[in-house]
Amino acid sequence: MINEINTEKLFAFYKDQLENNFLKFWDKAIDREYGGIYTCYNNYGDKLISKDKYIWSQGRFVWLWAKVLSLIENGIIIGDRNKYQTELEMGFNFIKDNSFLGNGNCAYLTDRQGNIKIADTSIYVDCFVLLGFAAYIGTTGEIQYIDKMMRHYEKTFSRIESGNYKTDPYPIPAKYMPHGVNMMMLHVTTEIYKALNEFHDARIELLTERIKNYISIITETLCDNEYRIIEMLPSESEDTVFSRHFTPGHVLESMWFIMDAYNELEITNGYDKILNIIKKTYKLGWDKEYGGILRHVDKEGGKPKGEQIGEQYEKLILDTWDTKLWWPHSEALYTTLLMAKTTGDIEMEELYIKTHNYVFQTFPNHDLGEWIQIRDRMGKPVEKVVALPVKDPYHIIRNFMLNLELLNS
Repeated sequence: MINEINTEKLFAFYKDQLENNFLKFWDKAIDREYGGIYTCYNNYGDKLISKDKYIWSQGRFVWLWAKVLSLIENGIIIGDRNKYQTELEMGFNFIKDNSFLGNGNCAYLTDRQGNIKIADTSIYVDCFVLLGFAAYIGTTGEIQYIDKMMRHYEKTFSRIESGNYKTDPYPIPAKYMPHGVNMMMLHVTTEIYKALNEFHDARIELLTERIKNYISIITETLCDNEYRIIEMLPSESEDTVFSRHFTPGHVLESMWFIMDAYNELEITNGYDKILNIIKKTYKLGWDKEYGGILRHVDKEGGKPKGEQIGEQYEKLILDTWDTKLWWPHSEALYTTLLMAKTTGDIEMEELYIKTHNYVFQTFPNHDLGEWIQIRDRMGKPVEKVVALPVKDPYHIIRNFMLNLELLNS
């Protein structure tokens, strides 16, 4: 139940944003010759810098367009079904034909045509390719790709279990258990579960156990008794930047991943802990001076502190902790609205309203109908690289679509 939010008005708002701003902006980025999408735009959004394709973004694109197609077919948004169907098929064929290397892992970067430029340097790429496969199969019913997807899922799962994987652009030292990898695998496993469950595939029993295990890792192993989820859990006790910091955007995203898994597995207990984690994340991660969600914070709040060990990721934490980025804010819009509607918790509703007001006063680029995605602490645009040198439509469009589904339910 939502008390103070006009759901009809909010539904109309997100529908307008999606149909008349974001999908129109990204229409020009579709590669209708080779498939996929161009994402190497500058932060402002008016210059395409390169037509190279990060496979990370291509897998995301397939997931997005499968969802767009689903919303059109369900009458939630208006769009040209045939257009999105064609673009989805071309995007899927691009990742199917160009992502996989001889060793079975996924490439990091290709040129426009799909020729490999950088090989397998990040397990996250494999995860996003799997998300693309799951969404495509679930939307189109092309079950002939299920076995290929499952072979790659098992390979990816085994690599992570063995520790034999990379996480470029930010390598993670071996002695830390990363929240990011576990939350990503929870999401991947849940999305594959959805696709297989639709076709009554017996492998959902195995996926069910893995989903429950990832939830336990996130909410028990990585979560302390004050409801803080540390981003990098050390194998031994230490007082370092790595062991003290957490990433509010990841925590908020992780919480709706768990809620999504709960929904699929019909689990209705455990909401209180999720609410407490979200509230603690806002308490420590919301910038009380300038508003918005900080990129990284210390477990006691403020700038991350502790002993420095000289890792590249550590430098990123310290140099960009107070940056205001697009993706944590779009994740927060969905997570707080989801929890407000699911639980009726008044504080979740208040957090949604506070987030909504900050986001739509800060991020939109009214000239182009997208967001200027990277901001400094005061909310001013900055031209810099975050993770990949791309402007990616994924988080914003994904969360706008999820909010539309939520408000329509």
